Amino acid sequence: GTIGLDGRFDLVRARFDSRSAGGTKNLPRITPIRWGAGIFFKGDATDARIGFVRTEAQDRNDAFETNTDSFTYLNASLSHEFHFGDESDIPLNLSIVARNLADVRGRNHLSFTKDEVILPGRSIRFGARVRF
Repeated sequence: GTIGLDGRFDLVRARFDSRSAGGTKNLPRITPIRWGAGIFFKGDATDARIGFVRTEAQDRNDAFETNTDSFTYLNASLSHEFHFGDESDIPLNLSIVARNLADVRGRNHLSFTKDEVILPGRSIRFGARVRF
């Protein structure tokens, strides 16, 4: 199999050019900086990954928006594909996916209800997939 590292980063920055108002103004609902990294294993029948995604605080707001605090999600996944009989049989893939393992409170800065509604907490999902 293969063991590797991956990373991600995204940044959005936008402002109105309001020269008539004597300066510039932040656009509303701008996504905060997000970044993360992880380690993965990819084999013939098994895939595994553990990593984190950090969402930074957003304080570059429009006049009528509130700030959003930073938070970090820890995520993990594992899947394995089984073959019954020879390799030409129908494969069965079993998986487990865990999101926000530390059960951190986060808010979606783009949501109009961000001050009242938090993002989902810890979730663990089990899955089975058959392809034919």
